[in-house]
Amino acid sequence: MKNLARYISDYMGMLVLVVAALSLLWPASFLWIDTWAINPMLGVIMFGMGLTLSPQDFRIVLSRPKDILIGCLAQFTIMPLLALGLTWAFSLPKELALGVILVGCCPGGTASNVITYLAKGDLALSVGMTATSTLLAPLLTPLLVWLMAGTMVEVDTVGMLLSIVYVVIAPIIFGLLCQHFLPQITQSVAPYLPAFSSIAIAVTVGIVVSHNADKLLMGGMLVILVVMLHNIFGLSLGYLIGRLLGLTDPKKRAISIEVGMQNSGLASSLATLHFAAYPLATIPGAIFSVWHNISGSFVARLYARRERKLVVFDLDGTLLNTIDDLSEAVNHAMQLRGFPLHTHDEYMMMVGNGVRNLVKRALPDNYKEDDNMVNDVLKDFKAYYTDHIDEHTQPYAGMQELLNQLHKDGVLMAVASNKFQEGTERLIKKFFPNIPFVAILGNRPGFPLKPNPEIVQEVLQKTGVRKENALMVGDSQTDMQTAQNSGIRAIAVSWGYRPMKGIDGLTVVDSAEEILNLIKN
Repeated sequence: MKNLARYISDYMGMLVLVVAALSLLWPASFLWIDTWAINPMLGVIMFGMGLTLSPQDFRIVLSRPKDILIGCLAQFTIMPLLALGLTWAFSLPKELALGVILVGCCPGGTASNVITYLAKGDLALSVGMTATSTLLAPLLTPLLVWLMAGTMVEVDTVGMLLSIVYVVIAPIIFGLLCQHFLPQITQSVAPYLPAFSSIAIAVTVGIVVSHNADKLLMGGMLVILVVMLHNIFGLSLGYLIGRLLGLTDPKKRAISIEVGMQNSGLASSLATLHFAAYPLATIPGAIFSVWHNISGSFVARLYARRERKLVVFDLDGTLLNTIDDLSEAVNHAMQLRGFPLHTHDEYMMMVGNGVRNLVKRALPDNYKEDDNMVNDVLKDFKAYYTDHIDEHTQPYAGMQELLNQLHKDGVLMAVASNKFQEGTERLIKKFFPNIPFVAILGNRPGFPLKPNPEIVQEVLQKTGVRKENALMVGDSQTDMQTAQNSGIRAIAVSWGYRPMKGIDGLTVVDSAEEILNLIKN
């Protein structure tokens, strides 16, 4: 039974389309259901929404007020203004114009959360926006309809407010109460709610279309075009708003879908209750219910395919061969004190975990825990290394070409190193000046070193990339552990300072070209 319910909810768009076509070509299939049934059915859908909401969904509103505010402002400005502009541009008859405006002034639709999830958008933001816009609807929807359509028809704002409270808010509250006081029953029916809502939406569309089939067949193409443009422009402008505000990709997708997908069932319900003298006003809501599920499914696939990837590179031993300059700088500090010097190969086993640890490993045993000595040697090391940081350092073969290709492919790139921040930035700017890294992070005061995951988490938060789309490339166990601690995948390079081959379960590459192929696939 659960598999059937999942199948119905997964193919809701197809179900709504089939019902719309059936009721249009054979009106008798739904004509026996009177239009008064639309409101109870919408109430049942909202009751189901209440059963699935949780206190966490409302805490999102308080924890992310800026995101929710941006989304709701876009919701209640873009869609109403688009509705008004389209009805004017296409000179729609009063009845149809009223229906389009009703759709534009309604809150976000419940299907938007599913579409956002499929689009790999910010689901928490989507749920928070739907909940907030729905709670604001009793005030904003009647007011906006009065502002947009008050000169065309008489608008009973108080009556609309009460209708939205009865049909939308009250069922949601009832659902929340049932969830709180009857948790076991709620959990047992939860898997079936999406399918039940899908059927209810499809039947609502069938009722509206069957009762207006003749008029739709006579002149419905124009209103279908307007409804499609309304939805497409809403999706596009919602995404554009997010882009202009510099939001992350998941947030842009969520706002796009929330703005473009309306609670069109509520629009048809309000048209039936308050504008009975204009029966065609129910039509745009019914068409929107069909179309936005089709377009939503398409947009979800489009967004999911466009989801950006992120590659976080280690610096020393991965992008750049810095060992000669590091060796010379440490040996210089050792020589000043008459301490034994080390070979190139010995230093390759000492690097990692930051320059302080490098210095400690290079010191004689009796000075390794002497903080004053470590600090003095570190000071001399940094002074020398800063002046000679790039004398022998070179990028590894193929790395410049790899970075250029990844940039061309739209892959985000970052650097996460245990080298001190100033040195990290200086080397990247010297050897990769044309690569737009989203973050160049080294060892900074107050920040832990790798393998602590904080440095990778900082990059993930800045870019909004999900962990499953992020990858770390490094040359040491420290890098591999960092990736594991961060919950992202890792690739080890064989040309670095540590032998990485032969470790079970580890992907090791011998060339930059192999990295590119793995990322593409």
